[in-house]
Amino acid sequence: MSNFKYNILVPMDFSEHAEFALAQAIKVAKLTNGVVNVLYVHQDKKGVLSQLFSEKHTELFDEAVKDKLQKLIDDKHDESGIEFHYELIHATSVATKIVDVAKEKKSAMIVMGKGRMYDEGVERFVIGSVTSRVIRYSKVPVITMGRPCSDNNCRNIMLPLDLTKDTRQKVSWGIQMAKIFGARIKVVSALWDSNKPEVVKPLKAQMKQVENFIREAGVDVDVKMVEASDEAKSLVPIMMKHIEESDDVDLALIMTQQENDFTSFFLGSTATEFIRKSNIPVMSIVPRDIGNIVLGL
Repeated sequence: MSNFKYNILVPMDFSEHAEFALAQAIKVAKLTNGVVNVLYVHQDKKGVLSQLFSEKHTELFDEAVKDKLQKLIDDKHDESGIEFHYELIHATSVATKIVDVAKEKKSAMIVMGKGRMYDEGVERFVIGSVTSRVIRYSKVPVITMGRPCSDNNCRNIMLPLDLTKDTRQKVSWGIQMAKIFGARIKVVSALWDSNKPEVVKPLKAQMKQVENFIREAGVDVDVKMVEASDEAKSLVPIMMKHIEESDDVDLALIMTQQENDFTSFFLGSTATEFIRKSNIPVMSIVPRDIGNIVLGL
């Protein structure tokens, strides 16, 4: 168990996905002697809409939400014994306020639902706009949940790896999470053409370096190259297929990306697709401006 007392922030809107996120946060808090901060952000209306709600209406709404939050954390505390706090804040931007609160509270991570949309009764793979913005701008890792928290302990953590320096930065967080959960790390790289030694050789060398680094940290690790099939010719389908076939991966770590000419972070198309389609929790991590594997936080 980690000696660090994790401060875990859970944005709450009382949706099903937010409940999934809260359950995941409780699992982490139990293993880290952590504290869970439940945050409800009331988005203040602008323009004409603001005139429809009197100050009294707002006060009544706030009291109702606070009562619901209090009951929620009382119930969860009774079930888990975890330390909980809640807060209701007004803001014009929900995502910005979530990121700001995480910074103010020195949260180790944010755990939140990824959002859900239905079209004529069919569930679509989406990331909610608030979740997307939080992932984009958060300075701490964000775990997104789209399914109920697994009853299993976290057995294996998947690290999709390629030759770029940013993706290698997942390794330190992978080690930390593996130690928290007592999990194994699965390092997986997608191989497009095994007949190209100029690609295969450096990829194998990189994977060996990562494998040794993880083992030296005292964490069990498997490494595997997954060749593209006729059905899966791009990274996300390959990784989704591997997760499905493995049936023992309970968390995946990915990197967000950063444009060199801008200070704000954005989700690349691969990261977005991965989060949307994943049936397991995904931890999104902000890349750091360093040139090698992160040795510590």
